[in-house]
Amino acid sequence: MTRLSPLSLTLTFLLAAATVQAADWPSWGGRDPGRNMVSNEKGLPANFNPGEKSPTGSGILPGTTQNVRWVVKLGTFICGNPTVANGRVFVGSDDASLQGDPRLKRTKGGMVWCLDEKTGQTLWRLPVPARPKERLPENAHYGQQNLGVCSSPCVVGDRAYVVTNSCEILCLNVKSQAEGNQGPFQDEAQYIAGAKNPPVPIEKTDGDIIWKYDLVDDLGVCPHDVAACSILADGRFLYVTSANGVNHEHTFCLRPDAPSFICLDAQTGKLLATDTEGLGHRMWHCLWSPPTIGTVNGKKLVFFGGGDGVCYAFEALTEVPGQPVHFKKVWSFDCDLPNYRDPLGDGQSLQLLHRRQAQKIFDQQGRRHLPRAE
Repeated sequence: MTRLSPLSLTLTFLLAAATVQAADWPSWGGRDPGRNMVSNEKGLPANFNPGEKSPTGSGILPGTTQNVRWVVKLGTFICGNPTVANGRVFVGSDDASLQGDPRLKRTKGGMVWCLDEKTGQTLWRLPVPARPKERLPENAHYGQQNLGVCSSPCVVGDRAYVVTNSCEILCLNVKSQAEGNQGPFQDEAQYIAGAKNPPVPIEKTDGDIIWKYDLVDDLGVCPHDVAACSILADGRFLYVTSANGVNHEHTFCLRPDAPSFICLDAQTGKLLATDTEGLGHRMWHCLWSPPTIGTVNGKKLVFFGGGDGVCYAFEALTEVPGQPVHFKKVWSFDCDLPNYRDPLGDGQSLQLLHRRQAQKIFDQQGRRHLPRAE
């Protein structure tokens, strides 16, 4: 995975016209399930200036911004996009800001933030400790970049779903511990402290985990670099890639038979479906691509870009199965031209590419747009 440069040490929120009702952006890609990155928002400023950083590192210098309502310092890395829902802003970062919390020690892990949309005030945050090396497969290449939470939280009602730097899928209560400890997961005191540390007192401004699904322990994947997929929610169904990837030397996939694409029950976190494509045997690097969904000829399909350079379309689930099922593949399309796969035509050569797995756009005419980069 290419090292991502931090967007900023801060989160900057633009100042829209006072008479305009701000439109929510509850998941990666916006409100459109096709994730077309289109908003019907009007009255936005034509330009803005995020301001100048303070030489002391304390944030942004007052008076240097333009058309900015507020600025909040979060950490060293912000690799995911913020999402906005019901007056709250959700975003992931690293855990550099833990230095101000006497209860906790920084593990070079991550953080999920929830901020007030109007003021930028921190409503709550959830520290996510780094995954210990002993809880990873041998020879895994994971977490060395210390990027934190790179997934954009997906907000549905009073729940937020996010993939963490610890290679877990979490369902969070958007109202935090202020409502008390909700859901079957009750061990936040130990979770935020880290496995090797004693539990810490829980405060109202700590995040509340409803349920947790561990992609390494529960699914058997070997993640690479960072788990970064942004979850797609479709009613009760959560679609997400598994973060399975290659080994430390970047030569082969350590868990080639582990699933690449899965569906979880949004209410319980239970596994509902997996793919059977065996992508691990053709893996270039890792799985980071967010999935999309759309209706084609009256049938709802989910799409994702695989770690083998192929775009896949599966039938979406329509009911919760009693036991996990396999996705039914409708079609797949190899996004790599033959001369890239076999440049010498001898069936033995391979052209190495610098590849980024891009999310695939789905438009209103049922067409798929497949970005490709080398």
